[in-house]
Amino acid sequence: MFDLIPVRCGLVVMFSRGGCLKRYMFGEGASENCTDNVQPRCGTSGELTAPIPIFICSGAGVPYTPTPSYFLGCFDIYDREEALGEELRKYDPNSPADREILILKYSLSRRWRITYRQKFALYKCLEEALRDSDYDFQELFLHDCQKHSSLPDGWDVMDNPRVFFEDIYRLASELWADDLRRAESEDKSTWEYV
Repeated sequence: MFDLIPVRCGLVVMFSRGGCLKRYMFGEGASENCTDNVQPRCGTSGELTAPIPIFICSGAGVPYTPTPSYFLGCFDIYDREEALGEELRKYDPNSPADREILILKYSLSRRWRITYRQKFALYKCLEEALRDSDYDFQELFLHDCQKHSSLPDGWDVMDNPRVFFEDIYRLASELWADDLRRAESEDKSTWEYV
C-alpha cells in the first residue's frame, strides 16, 4: 500500500508503509514545460494509463533523467581549451571516420563509468529522439553564453547533427549489447535506482 503525495509538475512521490521511496510522473502538470523534463503518459481523456518512473541515480541520489546531450558532455572544452580543445581540433565531426573515432574515444569511452541501467536509459532516450523526425539535434550543439560549457569551434554548424547521434546509437548498440540485453530482460517497474 502506498501513500500518494502530489508535488509540483505532476510528480507524485509514493511512500510505502515500509518507507521505500518510489517517484512517478503523470497527469496534466507533467508537460513539456515542466522542469522535471519527463513526459506524462495519459489516455485521451487525461486519465493515468501508466506512470513513468523517475529513476534515482545510485551515486548521487538525485533524479536521473537522461537526454541525448549526455553524449556530448565529454566534448565540453570549457576551461580545457589548451588540452581537450586542441585534441578535438584534430578531428572533423562531419567526416564519418573522424566521427567514429570521436564517439568511440569519448562518447562511449570505457572510462565513462555508468551502470547498465543508465546505459539502457540513455540508449532508449536517444532511440526516442531519433524516432522523432522533428527532434532538433542542432540545438544541442548551440553555444549558450550563460552556461559554463562550450563545444569545440565549428561544432555548432555541423553539417548534419542527427547523423552524429545516429552513429552514437549504432555504435552503442554494438558496444553496449550485453548491458542492453541485461537491462531489457529485467522488470523496469522494480527499478528504483539506475
